[in-house]
Amino acid sequence: MARLDDSPRKLLGQIFHFSSATLIASLITLLQGIIVLKLVEPSVYGIWTSLTLILDYGIYFHLGLVNGLERSIPFFRGMNRDDQAQRAAETCKFTLVFLILTGLVLLLGITMVLGRLWRTEVRIGVISVAISAFLYLGTQYYSALLKVNQRFKEVGYLQLIIAVGMLVSLILIWRYGFYGFCMRAIFTTCLGLAYTAWRAGDRGKVRFDGAMALYLVKIGLPLMTIGVIALILFSFDRLLILTFLGSTLMGYYGISIALLRMLNLFPMVVGQVFAPVMANVYGATLSPRSLLKYAARASLVAFCITLGAVAALYFLIPPFITHFLPKYTYGITAARISLLTGLLLALSVGPGFFLQTIMRQFEYFIVILLSAIAILSSVLMFFARGHDLSGVAWGMVIGYAVNTAGVWIYTFVFCHREKKTGREAFPQSS
Repeated sequence: MARLDDSPRKLLGQIFHFSSATLIASLITLLQGIIVLKLVEPSVYGIWTSLTLILDYGIYFHLGLVNGLERSIPFFRGMNRDDQAQRAAETCKFTLVFLILTGLVLLLGITMVLGRLWRTEVRIGVISVAISAFLYLGTQYYSALLKVNQRFKEVGYLQLIIAVGMLVSLILIWRYGFYGFCMRAIFTTCLGLAYTAWRAGDRGKVRFDGAMALYLVKIGLPLMTIGVIALILFSFDRLLILTFLGSTLMGYYGISIALLRMLNLFPMVVGQVFAPVMANVYGATLSPRSLLKYAARASLVAFCITLGAVAALYFLIPPFITHFLPKYTYGITAARISLLTGLLLALSVGPGFFLQTIMRQFEYFIVILLSAIAILSSVLMFFARGHDLSGVAWGMVIGYAVNTAGVWIYTFVFCHREKKTGREAFPQSS
């Protein structure tokens, strides 16, 4: 059995390097975003922002292959089946290359047929973001190899390199406007791809195995789908504000959105560090109970880190907003309430990855659905009592309290059952 290093020192070191680099990268990204707003007109920025939806959804073009790879390699290694792990990596690489080439051919066909109907800048914009999305599939593959080998320092550096690349390439936007956005997108994507390919040092073959490809999709598609659904839940507050309160109050709520995104960074990093270890242990034991301590540790570490940030932000938010952003003081109360949601996100990260590891996405979906119902019903109740943004913030707290309780209940249920259902069937070579 090829066990990954699960020592606290190793895991905490990875979390520190990964979170530090990602946090710095987020701050650089925020800075360059402010500069961009000063460089271009809102109409130009609006066109580019609309086109970046292709990038936002293009990361799912791999149909769950990368998610399946991240879970399968440590799982197979835990079962002492390195041959299966290697075959999974080779098949994933082949399939992604095929998807990239297919995507580029489809892009060429679409632009030839429909390109004449678009303005020149839109046509070039679509081509550039589509190429970036396809190339990013390669970055996702090499990042997955780094993660399953517990090289999270390099994964953090990837975020930092891309952020610095975006900052440096602002000169393209300053010089060429909209077309500078297009050039920057391709430049930063190629930069990230080159770095991850170099650091991953992948010397495996490019080989297709139909059974393994189906296996990776079977494992990865549910993982990817539940991730998308969880992301929708995370943005549920914005949907409710736009529906019931309007865009002006959404502006005031922007402080809460920024805080939640920052606080969610810590459980996200902790979860990604613990995920390959949990998959590795589960491959060796096929025992949900063996994962309980890792779920508890992940939540504990994430909670402690988040608690420190929450304590500082609780006291810093009012003077900071009052001094630097006086127009947004109306959003201070909601922002402070949202800090509780950040703590609940941290508490739920361990059992969330527990359910992902034992492939219980349906139960996870039930929890998310109940959480969404709790958010909606509680927000409507607060609206009826005259609350606006604070009602939405408390609704999110209640919803994520339901989410945290739900994933922990399911975790203990499956640990209590402790029934081995048999080792996962290996895909047969085609």
